[in-house]
Amino acid sequence: MAVYETENCIIGIDISWSEGLWYWVRGWVVGKESAVHEINLTMPQAEIHEFSWHSRKDIASSLKQYSPPENCGFTACFKKNQPERFQLQLKSDRGNYIWQVPYSLDKPNHRDELQPQEGEQNLFDQFVKIVNDNHLDVLEIGSRIVSPGSQSQRIHFQQAKSYTGFDYYKDENTDVVGDAHRLASYFGDRKFDAIFSGSVFEHLAMPWRVALEINRLLKPGGITFHATHPAWPIHEMPWDFWRFSSEGMKALFSEAVGFRVLSCSMTSPVRMYMENPLECLDLPLHRGYAGVAILAQKVRDFDENVFCWNAPLTDVVGESSHYPEPQKNQSTNQSQATSHKPVIF
Repeated sequence: MAVYETENCIIGIDISWSEGLWYWVRGWVVGKESAVHEINLTMPQAEIHEFSWHSRKDIASSLKQYSPPENCGFTACFKKNQPERFQLQLKSDRGNYIWQVPYSLDKPNHRDELQPQEGEQNLFDQFVKIVNDNHLDVLEIGSRIVSPGSQSQRIHFQQAKSYTGFDYYKDENTDVVGDAHRLASYFGDRKFDAIFSGSVFEHLAMPWRVALEINRLLKPGGITFHATHPAWPIHEMPWDFWRFSSEGMKALFSEAVGFRVLSCSMTSPVRMYMENPLECLDLPLHRGYAGVAILAQKVRDFDENVFCWNAPLTDVVGESSHYPEPQKNQSTNQSQATSHKPVIF
């Protein structure tokens, strides 16, 4: 930690860290004559992304002669092409001060480079090609058009024998309405050659049960594709339940439950940071992924005596909980689909 004192204030820089073009600075500031209530971090060609105040009881206690507020700590996140010294512009009740901080930011850290992986779009394209080339019966779980700008996936399956849309709510792209946790019960003796979903599994209260339902509904040798998220903002509450790694997806579609994984990878690298960083400096330097995709094949029926999870959905989430109802202004335009976009279920 570096501490600097001026005529008007005392400033501490606890840590700074960087990853690619992103830089973070965490510190604290105490005004000698009046509390500092605003800080602007200024740097040539820098783009401020986020700034927040947080509690620093230790500083407020140790410098109590200046009567500082408890929330005198700050964290700043900004984007910059090159690291260099920066300025803090302080605003207090008694005036504004610009202070040149003699502190150099660390250079970008690239020690945790992500390994290239097969993208979600590539796996989806493989799935689409198999369906069209072999004229398969395909089922989409989560077919409803939810997000503005999203389009139906039906257009990708022009050579399929049939396309069936399944969702919790009805719209123009949904043929069968129901709960995916009881998926097979809606189709009687009918079976499908291929089943897929996009951005659905994070919204399933019991995704392991849905994996079993997919096995029930697939013909032997049938294929299944699913894309979801290892990291993603909270959405569609209160039914946003899970985040998945590639290992988690492979566990859901494992040999034990009758599947053979053809390919599975995490996609869309992201950089994540905490608003109040932990003391461990390694955490902000590691990257994550926003997407994960799996392509698997049914090789056998699962053992009903070994895998059973028959609890009703209401026993798990409660009778008062429900998936957010559709908004009236949702787009149902199916003719403009040009690429795979995850559809939230």
